[in-house]
Amino acid sequence: MLQCRGYMAPEYINRGLITTKSDIFSLGVIIIEIVTGHRDYPDETGISSEEFIKRIIRNWRNSLDKPQYYASFEIDCRNIRKCIQIGLLCVQFDRSKRPTTSQIIKMLHEMEGAASSNRKEFSCFAEIIHTEVSAIQLAEGTLHAGEDEQMFAIM
Repeated sequence: MLQCRGYMAPEYINRGLITTKSDIFSLGVIIIEIVTGHRDYPDETGISSEEFIKRIIRNWRNSLDKPQYYASFEIDCRNIRKCIQIGLLCVQFDRSKRPTTSQIIKMLHEMEGAASSNRKEFSCFAEIIHTEVSAIQLAEGTLHAGEDEQMFAIM
């Protein structure tokens, strides 16, 4: 049975193994917690990933006031969905299936392009994730001087 305690990856809990993918797991828990308000995710709740995403989007739709421009609201919902998907990729039980920091940054850049009409709100969330990813890269020794400024230069 999969056991996870808070932000600790299953490979650490089950075998005491610490890798950079353990940090990615923790990042995924943080992303899910930011978007949903709690740390639960499909492996822990027993529901499918798609059902989990639908439930979270439904909660966001109910709690957000529909703005004057409905297209903006739909962009917000797409970005929330993408953030949850990124978080779920990060918390996969098989650490080899978790994305790298570079892949996470690429996914955030793709979202940034889609969120150009809501740049201020999205940039705040992306900056939080960017800070976490930079910390992981710094710990891994894969972040080089000046690189973090280049990664999010479009913000």
